[in-house]
Amino acid sequence: MKKMTLPTYLTLCKSVLIALVLVVTFCSSACVPKSNLTPPNVKKNVSPRKRSTRMEDLRRAAKEKPKDPDIWYLLGIAYYESRDYRPAAVSLEKAISLHLSKDKAREAYDKLGWSYYKMKEYRRAVHVFEKAMDLFPNWEAPMIGRACANRQQRKYAESLADFGGLLAADPANLLALDNRGWTYYLMHRYEKALVDFQRAEELSNNNAALRSNVLNGQGWCHYMKGNFKTAVKKFNEAAETTPREYPYGRWDAYRGMAFAQAGLGNFEFSYNLISKAQTALTYDPNHDLALLHYIAGNKKAAWHYLGQEGYIGLAIQP
Repeated sequence: MKKMTLPTYLTLCKSVLIALVLVVTFCSSACVPKSNLTPPNVKKNVSPRKRSTRMEDLRRAAKEKPKDPDIWYLLGIAYYESRDYRPAAVSLEKAISLHLSKDKAREAYDKLGWSYYKMKEYRRAVHVFEKAMDLFPNWEAPMIGRACANRQQRKYAESLADFGGLLAADPANLLALDNRGWTYYLMHRYEKALVDFQRAEELSNNNAALRSNVLNGQGWCHYMKGNFKTAVKKFNEAAETTPREYPYGRWDAYRGMAFAQAGLGNFEFSYNLISKAQTALTYDPNHDLALLHYIAGNKKAAWHYLGQEGYIGLAIQP
């Protein structure tokens, strides 16, 4: 198959729209910082049976002692760790209203804000993070949260202001550099995004997961600029860098490589890379495969993989 010219490829796949769709989920998930606080008595990586038993114990305790803020706090954290964000928010709101200790209150506000964020209730997330900023003025986590929630509402100026403030205080703030880079990316300001991603890469030697994230960011920027060979290189570096416990980074790297290889006309390689992405992190690859077949000019295969559901911006019915 002949290699496409850059204008043909960009016109065919409508890359600006498509690449934003490809990474928006990854971007919104990657911004969630890991708290420096470890909730007491909350164990991670426990079996589903033990987690269920613990939840039942905490729910029973909350009924028996409804005025105990620590029980509601632990229940909220347990729900959050189980990714059950609605009851997590209810429990954490209850815990906060009953006056937690300072350290637990910090953690409760943090998880409450991210619970609303995960439920895509971004205005409520902003409200919670701003309350935390008032209560804990020297704590950077709620400003990161507010910036990410504003970004999801496309309030890019507010998001950039928060990340900029954090970087003014600490130019080596990796989380702020990474997330400001993704904000610039979503604004189509790829050169500025690359500056932040490259700076974060230079500083991220001891943080493999974040290094993987910023390498993927560089890959997507180069992809959007039509520099497909450089994009492949960066995505490959990201895949090799990603630690085993961070499959999201490897998944995004393989997907990015797939579309960059398509830009070079290597479609069979692209399909194989989507299979590798599916191995890295379980997901439905049909939209990706449909899009790749569409780019390759095979509308019949694209229609097959799409499940006849339709795809944003594309009219692919053969």
